[in-house]
Amino acid sequence: MSKIPNIITSVRLLAAIVLLTVTLSLPDRGLAWFVPLFVVGGISDLLDGYIARRFNWCTEFGARLDSISDLSIYGATIYFLWVHANKALAATTGLLVFSILLQIIHIGFAIFKHGHYPSYHTNFSRLIAYAIFFGVLTFWFTRAAIVNEILISLWIATIVEGIAITCILRQSANDLANIRAAVEVNQRNREIQAKSIEPGAEHVTQVLACHGVLDQTQTR
Repeated sequence: MSKIPNIITSVRLLAAIVLLTVTLSLPDRGLAWFVPLFVVGGISDLLDGYIARRFNWCTEFGARLDSISDLSIYGATIYFLWVHANKALAATTGLLVFSILLQIIHIGFAIFKHGHYPSYHTNFSRLIAYAIFFGVLTFWFTRAAIVNEILISLWIATIVEGIAITCILRQSANDLANIRAAVEVNQRNREIQAKSIEPGAEHVTQVLACHGVLDQTQTR
């Protein structure tokens, strides 16, 4: 039962793969696939984290899978829109390229510093994810360039927040509410490390695992 959130997350990853495959191999027929696949991906994004937190089924693997699935569905969507709504996207090509490069830089930086893909799931990024979901559908049906500009700008804002958190964190952490939470994680880790070197301290490894690492990784 505890794997249910990861299964739901995998549906989003599968939707991204199918959308990308259809766009590459059957571009004309892919038009009918986009909305259903994107909506399925959006629903899975809403359900997986909620169920994981509701039943305390949060895991580090689930958090990483969730972030990778998010990026996959966004990537597949960007490519699909580039193929089928190129004229509407043309006005924001520079902004879009900048946002993609910034995301790549952040991922590379996080992997270099902490050894793996960043998955913070801040309150702000969750709110923006909902806005992007409805915004993409709005853009698809209206082809309004201003909608695309707003969506990309919001995405850039979440990337900047993520970069700030990666810079602040001294060790890996998942599911942080905001930048302030990253600062608090550092402070908590310093306190734990200070206590661990006090005379008479025992089982240092267990203390760090229970009060430091698990507090950071056992969330989605």
